[in-house]
Amino acid sequence: MYKKLLLLLFLMFIFPFPAQAHTTLLSSTPIEGQNVTEVLTEVELVFVTKIEEGSTMSIEGEVDSFEFDDIEIKIM
Repeated sequence: MYKKLLLLLFLMFIFPFPAQAHTTLLSSTPIEGQNVTEVLTEVELVFVTKIEEGSTMSIEGEVDSFEFDDIEIKIM
């Protein structure tokens, strides 16, 4: 029993589980539902909680999705 527990703890440290967290979106530019007719150079999203450096984000549409190349985090 003791060996199984040690093995389990050992495996937990070797193969850490990725953590995922979610936050609530307060506002965005462009706003939800807005039809964009020009090429966007910037999208602004304001969240309830702090977003950590190294975060990733994608926008999922009805047909396509878009991955952001560069994310700049501003503390307000």
